[in-house]
Amino acid sequence: MNDPYGVATGEPMRSRSPRSDRPRRVWLQGGTSTQTWDWDLVAWAIAALGAGIAAAILLPDAPGLIWIAMLVPVVIAFRRSIPRGLLRFRAHDLLLGIMSGLALRVIAGWMAPLATWPTMDSWWSDALAPALVGPIVEELFFHALLLVALYTVFRRASRSRLAAGTVTALITTALFVLAHLLTDALDDHWSGPASIALVALVGALLVLLTGRIWSALIMHVAFNASYVSLGLIALMVTGDGGGAGLT
Repeated sequence: MNDPYGVATGEPMRSRSPRSDRPRRVWLQGGTSTQTWDWDLVAWAIAALGAGIAAAILLPDAPGLIWIAMLVPVVIAFRRSIPRGLLRFRAHDLLLGIMSGLALRVIAGWMAPLATWPTMDSWWSDALAPALVGPIVEELFFHALLLVALYTVFRRASRSRLAAGTVTALITTALFVLAHLLTDALDDHWSGPASIALVALVGALLVLLTGRIWSALIMHVAFNASYVSLGLIALMVTGDGGGAGLT
């Protein structure tokens, strides 16, 4: 007679707990990790973005205020819960992010062949902030907070991951472009808003396809850092002070 625990047959003993056999659900599939991510969290995010944009317009000499405003709802959301799998890192996230960021930089250069480069008067305002701080804060706000919250509420309403993902990607991209149009001194050329929209859309798709934030964050850093690097090279080639003027 076969032993119900597999002893007589030589089979290893296995846990019969249904909880241990159940696959862990990532936030894209719902579950308890996004249970508290609802419309009031979306409202907090939109209000903070509006306050940050207003501060950036009224106090143009303090551009960091909009980033501080963005971080407030991120902290509120992550104190509630961390969506399962969102902060998990995989090695291919690094490669995917770098390749996506550089590809978008090539596309942006093709759309605006006569690009203007940053002045590089300060390490902080012209190099570190736009290349590293800005992308990190923006990805945490738009794609780790707002995208996840909107996707969660739309998925509950529609019961469709495709519909929720599509609507969410379009909304976050539109808000991303609007925030930059209102706070950044963009060129009149159409390529500026177009490249920003591409970065936002690709970032949203990376998060929706992988379930993780890292490839989108690295993509954004690579996109911005490559612009700063090209600006440094241009300054050194033209002999207009180069990197020596950075403080």
